[in-house]
Amino acid sequence: MNLKDHCTAPVGTANGCAETDFGDTSPNFEKGTIAIEPRDGAYIASLIQQHPKLDLGVALIPGKTPGYPSSFIGGDLVAIPASSQHPDDAWDLIQYVLSADVQVGAFAQAGYVPVRGDLVANPVTSGDSRFETFAEALDVGFVPSILNYTDLYEAWSQIIKQP
Repeated sequence: MNLKDHCTAPVGTANGCAETDFGDTSPNFEKGTIAIEPRDGAYIASLIQQHPKLDLGVALIPGKTPGYPSSFIGGDLVAIPASSQHPDDAWDLIQYVLSADVQVGAFAQAGYVPVRGDLVANPVTSGDSRFETFAEALDVGFVPSILNYTDLYEAWSQIIKQP
């Protein structure tokens, strides 16, 4: 892309592709000055909402084997502490948030990817190929489990300089 379209960060850009003009809330991707940015589904949803005319495509990360994609899925957890005074209420909230009504009626309606794979194809998002790609990501994605994850994540965040 650099040789053909010259779409790398301009010389002197301190933070590479994530350099911003307005603090850390408006990356160059949103301004159209870079072409690719690896981000999560929530970021994509906000782009779709805030920039409806942006012709935004979604693709999976290439895997280490040619022709096979990869994906990093989540890593966020919800837990009820053993010392909770209201574990039943907490469990009710978790079940409610994961229900089809909330996942489709609230999250998908707002442009977010449902966290339940069985709800990615739904009446709200059907026909949008980006959501089909998100469903593919659920099939090939994984959360790595390594003891020094935080150290590796910090190194990655320094490389791409995400806001």
